[in-house]
Amino acid sequence: MLSFGDPSRRERPELTRHLPEGARRLLDAGCGAGGSSAALRSRRVGLHVTGIEKDPAAAGLARSRVDRVIAGDANRALADLAREGEEFDAFLFADVLEHLADPVEALARARLVAAPGATLVASVPNAGHLSIVRDLVRGRFDPVPAGLLDAGHLRWFTRESLAEALEEAGWRPVSFESWPGEPPPESAEFLAGLEGWPGLDCESLATYQWIAVARPVSGEAGDSREVAGTSRREPPEDSRPACPEDMEEEREVPGVWTDDRDHCPGFQIIRTRISTRVSPAP
Repeated sequence: MLSFGDPSRRERPELTRHLPEGARRLLDAGCGAGGSSAALRSRRVGLHVTGIEKDPAAAGLARSRVDRVIAGDANRALADLAREGEEFDAFLFADVLEHLADPVEALARARLVAAPGATLVASVPNAGHLSIVRDLVRGRFDPVPAGLLDAGHLRWFTRESLAEALEEAGWRPVSFESWPGEPPPESAEFLAGLEGWPGLDCESLATYQWIAVARPVSGEAGDSREVAGTSRREPPEDSRPACPEDMEEEREVPGVWTDDRDHCPGFQIIRTRISTRVSPAP
């Protein structure tokens, strides 16, 4: 249901600015009320926008703002678009992947309707944000109606797991942007307690959302899983959590912050690999 202050009603320029000027056909997956794509369409003559939205009320609003809206499940809609022979040179997944039972399948289906050289922009809440890490350390994980711990989230992403999802679905990440939110209360005190922790990822702790830009893997020889760059929008100086200076050097310590966490049960991360196989939609 739509709620007062629904962010999908307005443009999110931190996302739309990543969509290329020359794009002519945009697919907005999980478009909500269509605020971002409608604003982009109003500025770019000739841009055709197709939205996919599961919520009927939001889809109704979006229909008056963009060219076409498909109401229903994202995977089914993407399969229908592929059968119709549709092709898009720009994709927007704004805060939608975390709400899908199988986000990799949705990304893979989008890849099937992507034109060569298409651009995909995706934003996800960061599961490594300081507020979540602090709650977990304190033994809490309390879903709320909206925000990082939205009760509607089915999947959780860090920068690394978002990159993996894109790559598994046939997309090559080309950049990641750290988008900061307001620092949670008592963040300075919590960070001070982490001083001396090996491999502390201060950037992740300060990142509210990750914004990824990706392009379809074209099948050229070589490894498509190249390392993507990271750009960062700096928040105001007084809003950034202080990062201990002696944490700048990354060090791998088995069982703590590296991928080998088997020897540290309190910090085990259970990763579910989602198959990239795209099964026919019912």
